[in-house]
Formats: sequence, C-alpha cells, structure tokens
Amino acid sequence: MLVIKVNAEDLRTSRNDYTLEFTDKDKKEIVQANNFNINADHFYLRYCHLNNKLADLNVGDKVKSGDLIGYTGDTGNAENVVNPHLHFEIAMNPIYNRSATNNEQKNKLGYKINPALFVNLQPIDEDEQEKVKDRRSTEKAAKEKAEREAKAKQQRTNKK
Repeated sequence: MLVIKVNAEDLRTSRNDYTLEFTDKDKKEIVQANNFNINADHFYLRYCHLNNKLADLNVGDKVKSGDLIGYTGDTGNAENVVNPHLHFEIAMNPIYNRSATNNEQKNKLGYKINPALFVNLQPIDEDEQEKVKDRRSTEKAAKEKAEREAKAKQQRTNKK
C-alpha cells in the first residue's frame, strides 16, 4: 500500500459534480461516512493492490499530479484476481479507518469519503480487460504446467 498525505484544501478545491452511480440497495454507493471530516487540515490518499514493482520513490518524497507513483497489481487481499487493479481511498488516517457504527457498509467506509467526488473517472475498457484477463490466465496455466513438469522431473530423478 502506498499512502500520500495531502493538504485538505487542495483536495476540497478539486471536488467535482460526480453523481452517485451505484444505487442498488444491497451495495449502495455512499458519499462519505459519518466519521469523515471534510474540514480537516489534511487527508491521506491510499493506493492499495499495487504491483510489487515500485516507482523510484522514498519515504518523504514530494510528488505532484501526474508523477509515477506505482503500477496496478493484485497484491494484498486482491491476490489471484483475474485483472490487476487499483483500490483508491481518500481517508482521515494513514492506516486503520473503520468506524464503530452498526451499519456494516458505513463501517467499511469508516473515516473515508468517496474518491469519485475528486477524480475524473474514465470509462471501463471492457475489451482491454478481457485481453488482460486472457493473457494472465494463459501465463498462470503455463507457469503451473512448468511447475508440475519440474516437480515430476525431480521425482523421477529422486527415484534413480
């Protein structure tokens, strides 16, 4: 996970006119959790599931919009998903951000706000996602086959 501390005023001035897209009652999109304070002095941008290949950054480096900070991946609890992806959060704290509410969905959001209110989302390229999924599935199958063959060869060698 990569965490970037930002000046809250910079974030507040970038707020857009995003309209909630996901209104299904079981997975209803939320603007912000009750515990999120939009008037705080700073927020934390949290980038999760990044690739293990790191950008050339060190703790304390300053970054600006457009700088390379990492690559999408499937690390953490996203391991073995079919497509690499980014989980992006805007939070009050650099780590633990759950709240103590009885509403499970709001508890998940905790001390966070919907990041779609501050970024310009691009439409999903479903064709590209299918290509990546197919490529990753082929690569995984080839790797598993090579591992099985190597194990079988080792077992044959051990029997001799």
